[in-house]
Amino acid sequence: MTYLDIWNCKKLKWLPERMQQLLPSLEKLHLSNCPEIESFPEGGLPFNLQVLSIWNCKKLVNSRKEWCLQRLPCLTELEIKHDGSDEEIEHWELPCSIQSLEVSNLKTLSSQHLKSLTALQYLRIEGNLPQIQSMMEQGRLSSSSSLQSLDISNFYDLQSLSESALPSSLSHLEISHCPNLQSLPVKGMPSSLSFLSISNCPLLKPLLEFDKGVYWPNIALIPIICIDEECLR
Repeated sequence: MTYLDIWNCKKLKWLPERMQQLLPSLEKLHLSNCPEIESFPEGGLPFNLQVLSIWNCKKLVNSRKEWCLQRLPCLTELEIKHDGSDEEIEHWELPCSIQSLEVSNLKTLSSQHLKSLTALQYLRIEGNLPQIQSMMEQGRLSSSSSLQSLDISNFYDLQSLSESALPSSLSHLEISHCPNLQSLPVKGMPSSLSFLSISNCPLLKPLLEFDKGVYWPNIALIPIICIDEECLR
């Protein structure tokens, strides 16, 4: 078995013990709507695991200090969808092998977590993440020189992005559902950017209008530009 999907198991509290021995070939694990799962099995997850996806597993997320994901040398994709009720935990480690990270409403994700992900290529962040919002407003979102794609969504209080917010390696940028966002780091847009998508950001839309918007001269050379799902070029 290479893929295991566990979902809507409302009373399940534990995953099988000795998963490393029972499922040595497991590459993908998806847990969804299992609110009573408290922890991963003692001994950890299978070493060959490449993709880990956790949706709406409140107790498990709040025990993440014990996940020991840094023991998984093959883990490249991590997705966590939460409800914003996570507790502050010190020394929560993520493996530097992660290339794709998607996080929704995990408010305690910090700059230190992102700085440790030196192989990160794709980052999607959504919802109530105050520490990440502060990073976007004040400085570089990621120190990774490999980050190529960034997707920012549902930051309702975000008003601006710092001129130093975007890494120079970025080629793909999507921003959506940020109703109070009113300025972009146009002078800090990476020269490598080839795709820009802005949707449901009403204060930005007039500034990006084709040939008329204040920001248009700064973004006009980007090969693909989509505003509210309409491609301008």
